[in-house]
Amino acid sequence: AIRYAESVGIVEGYEDGSYQPDRLINRAEFTKIVIAALYEEEVYGLFARESCFPDVEADEWYTQFVCYAKSVGAVDGNDDGTFKPSNLVNYVEGLKIVLDAYRVEVPERGSSWYNKYAHYAYANGLSLAGKLDPISPLTRGQMAELIYWASNL
Repeated sequence: AIRYAESVGIVEGYEDGSYQPDRLINRAEFTKIVIAALYEEEVYGLFARESCFPDVEADEWYTQFVCYAKSVGAVDGNDDGTFKPSNLVNYVEGLKIVLDAYRVEVPERGSSWYNKYAHYAYANGLSLAGKLDPISPLTRGQMAELIYWASNL
């Protein structure tokens, strides 16, 4: 999954050449990677000067990705209307962002907002499914696995 992510230009390693698969990833980084993997800059670049959440200021490095993701329904605000870009992304948030960004039809299931995403992942062979607590923070390695899995749906 990591080789796939690097080969298609979704992610790059760090200056020392490492990938650091166990490093945790925040909501802004994760959203940027997913949107950049799926869409051309001509599309999401139009959103660079917007402020689509109270805590997502115009012209931040992640603004165009978060605001575009919001426009296509891949991200929603928290109950207080914020995005919290520096918070770590957890497993179910990652599933939602990836599946909604890839525009996968996910049938309703269960009472929690995330049950349908977790069930869909498990039923469709995501190897992370069933192994992680839904609120476990995602690592860079797991992020690559999510994207690789979704790209093969």
